[in-house]
Formats: sequence, structure tokens, C-alpha cells
Amino acid sequence: IKPTEAPTEPPTPPPPATIPPAMDVCRGAKADLVFLIDGSWSIGDESFSKVIQFVFSMIGAFDVIHSGGMQVSFVQFSDSAKTEFKLNTYQDKGRTLAALQLVRYMGGNTKTGAALKHVGEKVFTSDNGMRKYVPKVLVVVTDGRSQDEVQKSASNLIHSGYSVFVVGVADVDVAELRNIGSKPSERHVFVVDDFDAFAKIQDNLLTFICETATSTCPLIYINGFTSPGFRMLEGFNITDRTFAAMNGVSMEPGSFNSFIGYRLHKDAFLSAPTKEIHPEGLSPSYTIILLFRLLSDTPNQAFDIWQIADSNNNPEVGVTVNPSSKTITFYNKDTRGEIQRATFNEDQVKRVFHGSFHKLHISVSPERVKLNVDCQEVAEKPIKEANNISTDGYEVLGKMAKSGGSKRESATFQLQMFDIVCSLSWTSRDKCCDLPATRDELKCPALPHACTCAQDSVGPPGPPGPSVKTLTIPPSVLAWVDQVLKDPEEREETQAQLVQWAPVENKDFQDHPDLQVHKALTACLCLENLVLLVLLVLWVLLDQGPPGKEGPSGPRGPTGPMGDFASQNLMRSIARQVCEQLVNSQMSRINNMINQIPTGYSSNNPGPAGPPGPAGNTGPRGEPGQTGRNGFPGNPGLPGNQGERGMPGEKGERGSPGTGQRGQRGLSGPPGPPGEARTGATGTTGSTGPRGPPGRQGTPGVRGPPGPPGYCDSSQCVGIPYNGQGYPGMSTTD
Repeated sequence: IKPTEAPTEPPTPPPPATIPPAMDVCRGAKADLVFLIDGSWSIGDESFSKVIQFVFSMIGAFDVIHSGGMQVSFVQFSDSAKTEFKLNTYQDKGRTLAALQLVRYMGGNTKTGAALKHVGEKVFTSDNGMRKYVPKVLVVVTDGRSQDEVQKSASNLIHSGYSVFVVGVADVDVAELRNIGSKPSERHVFVVDDFDAFAKIQDNLLTFICETATSTCPLIYINGFTSPGFRMLEGFNITDRTFAAMNGVSMEPGSFNSFIGYRLHKDAFLSAPTKEIHPEGLSPSYTIILLFRLLSDTPNQAFDIWQIADSNNNPEVGVTVNPSSKTITFYNKDTRGEIQRATFNEDQVKRVFHGSFHKLHISVSPERVKLNVDCQEVAEKPIKEANNISTDGYEVLGKMAKSGGSKRESATFQLQMFDIVCSLSWTSRDKCCDLPATRDELKCPALPHACTCAQDSVGPPGPPGPSVKTLTIPPSVLAWVDQVLKDPEEREETQAQLVQWAPVENKDFQDHPDLQVHKALTACLCLENLVLLVLLVLWVLLDQGPPGKEGPSGPRGPTGPMGDFASQNLMRSIARQVCEQLVNSQMSRINNMINQIPTGYSSNNPGPAGPPGPAGNTGPRGEPGQTGRNGFPGNPGLPGNQGERGMPGEKGERGSPGTGQRGQRGLSGPPGPPGEARTGATGTTGSTGPRGPPGRQGTPGVRGPPGPPGYCDSSQCVGIPYNGQGYPGMSTTD
């Protein structure tokens, strides 16, 4: 087995003898351009050479070929696709043209769908030189019908924001070309009679490509159209795949359960460098599209739902939402560098602050700013021409207006959509199909991620249901119901009678069956499900319960006219609630249900209900009905009580050593507890120290015993006491 050989570098072709000059419309063009050329058997060598010459002329019209301008890749396809050179293979116009002349015709079948998939997965990649925030353009040249499915691969490219141009030669399937190309087809789909007719479309095709490549806005796909603009949520890395890595962002249901929204929590302060989102700045005219909802914990102070600031944190462009004054303000810097504001405080604006999702279109031109709320025009304000933004600063979502400078304070709100379209005409295309209040099911596309039940998803039969009471109703009542449903005047009369049927306070009538029917119908007025309404009415008729205790006799009233069927009075109350469009579409079903109301029930005064009848036989379980549409999202629930503290987790493994410089010595800790007193071992005797100073005089000692008698002669004993007594001396007198 031979080891895999390392890929060889592409040869460096010599530059062509002459390099065509650039067209004026293509000067300054900057885009990633891929040519996808049909190399099937139906083309032939001679015609393939003409296609190469057509691409040569196209590339020659560009100003420069390198990473700062146009980048070009060439892909040939038949049964499979082959990348002849990548976007970053050649960074020179002459070498790119020379490499093109080395491409050899491959031959084979026409697998256009597989080739489109190859371009999306293996050509438009960062490894092959694809750049962020520059237009991505694909030019497809083919002469026949594809032998595989193209719709899915083409849609993936268009939905990714690529601008797809298609050139069909001779006998082609125009419908297939329209499926491959971007919209509008008049700008992106070209058909020529033969391979000698490329010159007829070359100028228009080059103009459209270079207009796309010189735009300050990349292409995005929005509401079925490809348009220059910016996906702002992607610019802030807020997508269903990346939001989890963003601090302070959580995913929640949007305006419909099938739409995704994002909650930006307090002080999330999401920011991104301006040069990454708007590397060329903003176009002179653009439309800001915001679909958002203010929450109960949204602060009452003003905040910028979006702001562009320079490197010194000075605001340049933004949209301010002020809940305290219920106003929306757009601002930017004019040509003198001064902030100018357009504030909207109309009644339609105040609806934005009621807690529901709302959609804003803010159309900005050099002369004016126009605001639309929920696809309805609100007002237009004059402004002066603005300077382009600086690209050395940052863009922020939800920054509090009071947090000037570098303070990182931001508001809480829900954001479902944030796009900037480089056009003023986008407002007329948007139908606000993503709002419940403005959605028209007949004109709007199906909601995303909608679920449908397949036939094989029906579960096994359930247990038998309760017994059903089958009754009939006279044809005269059916005729009256049909008249009520079709005659507007009869409907108004029935509605008036329903309003006049007020609750009865007479105690003698509290247990009357008609009153019980009335109470049940009153409760039914709040039900949204009309089928449940009809079933509840039938339940009232069939199960009114036993009669109550007999009340005291009242005064005899005058004789009234002949009473009508009790069921007729009942159906008059039903007619108010059953909407006309549902009944007209399912009249047979309603009639079948009405047929089960008791027959022949006629009296001047309704009598008490009889005892319940015996239970009928168990009927089979009916087929499950169709799944209803999801209801509108409810308001956020109240915060729950704080949960109990969880058990301590297991001790984790020792982490890897940290990196960085050693920090400064910390502050001294508090004194420790007293130590335990213990007698230590006797130490060795020390050396004799020096003699100390004399001590102080001590206290007198105890008097000692008398000493022995002394001995002395007479001469020595004169004046000496004897036994402690002196001799008496001789006194002298003067």
C-alpha cells in the first residue's frame, strides 16, 4: 500500500502577453467570485474554449485581483465538480488569467445540483480564502438540463446570502435557471442563443456583478429576496448555534412559538468591533428592521437598543427607546460632526411600550427619517446629510443612555430580528407576517418549523367512550337554523333576543331548566373553541338534572301566546356564537349535531326535566381530529420561589496549573486560636552568670534570746548595764 502523497502546489503559470484594462464600473470592486462552468459532453472542446474566453474577458474587466479587491475561483463540473483554482490561489490579475488558459475540458454528464453543493461546502470556505463581510458571487454557465435535483443546493446558497448569476446557452430549461439564480430573475438570469453570443450579455452581467462588489453592504437573504444588507444578530454572534457562548443571552419563543427570540438580560452589554460588522461603514440610505418586545423588568429609563460609538465611546449612530416618555429616537452625526435627532412620539409609537412584540422599520436617507410601526407608516422627520461612521469603535445592544463613556450597563428586552437593508424600498415589501396582529394566512408563507401529522402517525384505537344519546329534531327547526345563518336581519334579531335574555332573580325560577340553559350559554360565550360550545349546549339539553324542590306558588299571570320549541330558543342563542365562516364550511356537521336535540318538545311553559334515561350501548371511539394551530405565546409567568439549596457536589479533580504572573502578597489574616499549654522537657543547666548588684536592705529579724552574763572588773564595768540595767548615777547640784 502506497502512502498518501502530499498535495502538490499549483503550477505558477506565466502571465499573458497582454492584460485587459479594467472597466470603470468595476474599479474598487471587492468580492469573492466563483465561476462554475459546465464541462459536460454536450459542450464540446470548441465551445468550451469559447466559454474560457468569455470568463477571461470577465476577469480582465476587474481592477485588481488580490485579498484587498476581487478574489476569483474557477470550478468545472460534469459528473462531479473539480476546483481548478481556489479563491486565494492567485493574488495577481495576470497570473489568474494565465491559470485560466491552462484549464482542460473534462467531459461527462450534467450534475448541476452536485456542483452547486460542492461550491457551497468546499469552495466558499475560509480555508480556501473566503473573506467575511464581503459580497459572495457565483456565476453559473451551462448549456443543458441538470441530470440531478438542483433546488435544494441552490436554495442553500441563496439563503446563505450568495448572489447567484446564471447564463444558459441554447436549449436550456429556463424554469430551472430561475430556480438556481437569485431574485429578481431579470437581474440574475441570462439566456443566449449560442456560444458566440456571450458578448451580448457581457456588459450587463459585468455591471450587475461589479455593482454588487462595490456595495458597502454584503448580500443577505430575507423574506424570499436577496438584497444588500447586514444580518446584525449574526454580527453579534446571536444565533441558535452560538448564543449559548454569549453571557447574558437566553433563547425564548418569539412572536410565534415557531419563531426564535433572544432575551438580553440586565447588563449583558453585547458589543462587537465596528470594523467586523461594517468594515466599509454604512451606505448613504438604509432601512433598520427591528422586531422586539419590552418586558416587565425592562428599565423605565431610556436606552439605545442599538448604538455605534467611536474609539472614545462617543455615540455616532443609534436608536433610542425611552419607556418613561414613550418615544423612539433615531440619531446620527451630520457633516459638521454634531449629533442630530429625530424623535417620534405619535400614538402608534406608544403601542410599542405595552409589552407585545412590535416591528419597526426606520428608513434613513440623507434628507429624512421615516418610521413604520407594524408595517404602518407613522411619521417622517427631516434631517441633514450625515457623515459615514468611523470603523475603529464598537457597536452595542441595549446600552443605557445614562451610562456614558465606558460604563457597561444595558437594558433587558427580547429581540427576534435585527437587520439593516441597504435600500429604502424594503418597507413596501415587508408584510409583517411574523406578527400575530398583522399576519394574513392567505398572503403569508407557512410558519417555520410547522408540524403536520402524517397518515402513519395515527396511534392505536383508544378505549370505548361513554354512551351517546341519539335523538332527532323536527325539520322546521333545521329550516329556522339555516335561515338564521344565512339571513343578516334574522341574525341581528337573534342577537338582540340574546342580549335581552338577562339573569332572572326570582327565586321561584332559580331551578327552572331554561335558567340552567341560560347559565350554561353565558359561560360558553367565553369559549374560543366553537365545537366545545355546541357540545356544551347539547349537554345542557340532554342532562339538565332532576327537578328541584317545589317553590311557593306565584300569582297567576295572563295567558301568553303559543310557545315555540324550546330547542328553537336554544338555537337562537347558539347562532350568536357560531361564526358564519365556520358554519358555512361545515354546515353538514352542525346539522348532524342539531339532529340529536329532542323532538316534539312543545309547551306553553317548559316543564321540569325528567329522570335520566338508561345508559346506551358503548359506541366506537371516533377518529382523532386534526391538530389545531399553536396558540399565541402567553405572557411570561411570575418568578418562582427560590428552590432549596442542593446537596454539595463531588470534589472535582485537581485543575491544571494556572498561567500568569504571581500576584502580590495578600493581607495578614486574623490571629489564630490560643495554643495548647504543655510543660516542655527540662533543658540543660546553663553557665553561671555574672554577680548581680547588691540587694536592698531586708526587714529586721526576730529578737534573739538573752546572751550569757558578761565578766568585767570594776574599772571596766562603770556605766555598763548590769542585767540590762545601768547603775544609778550620782547626781550633782549646782
